[in-house]
Amino acid sequence: MLVADGTSQLVNNRANHAAIVSTDIIDAAEIMEAVTTLEAADALPFPNGKYVGIIHSYTKFDMMKDPTMQNMFIYAPSAEKNGLWTYKLGECLGIDWYVSSLANRTADGSDSINVYDTLILGRDAYGAGGLAAQMPKVPPSSQSDPNTGKRVMPVSIINKPLGSGGTEDALDQRGSLGWKTTYVVVVLDATRYVRLQHACSLG
Repeated sequence: MLVADGTSQLVNNRANHAAIVSTDIIDAAEIMEAVTTLEAADALPFPNGKYVGIIHSYTKFDMMKDPTMQNMFIYAPSAEKNGLWTYKLGECLGIDWYVSSLANRTADGSDSINVYDTLILGRDAYGAGGLAAQMPKVPPSSQSDPNTGKRVMPVSIINKPLGSGGTEDALDQRGSLGWKTTYVVVVLDATRYVRLQHACSLG
C-alpha cells in the first residue's frame, strides 16, 4: 500500500524504474533531498522530532559505505554512538532508521535489476485501525450508525460454553472459543512521506 503512493523520488533523477541502473545507489545527498521534500510540504516529524526511514538490509550496506555518512559516524561523540563501530544506523540525518529484509523491491530496473523502495515517513502519513491500533467503537447494529466516541480495542471474543451445541452435542461435551477483528491501513496524506527508489550494490 505505501509503496504504491507517496512522493516518488528516483535516484539520480531517473525517469522511471526501467532507467535505474546498478550504480544508482542511495547516498546522503538523496536522503537529504527526501527530507527537504518533506519539510517543504510541511510534513511534520514524529513526536520525538525525527522522521522514520524503512530500508532493506542491502540499502543499509550502501548507506554505510557513503563517505559523507562515514564522516558523520566517525566523528560521533562516543563509540556507542558511532555507526561504523556498532554497525547500527540508529538516528542519522534527522531520521530514525529501521532495517527490514522485507522492504519492498521489484525486479523491473534496467536489465531486470532489483529496484528498492526506501520509505521516509512523516507524522500522519498513514493510519492503521483494527488489531494494531485502537479505533472508535461503532454500534453493533449498523456500521453506518454514528460513532459512540468511546475508544476500544476492536477484537470480539466469541465464547460458546459447554451445552450450547443442541442435538449436535447431546452429551454436552463440546464448547468453542474464537475471536474476530478488523484491520485496515490507509494512506492519509501522500505528501507526508517520500518513496525513494534506487538500486543496491549487493542486490
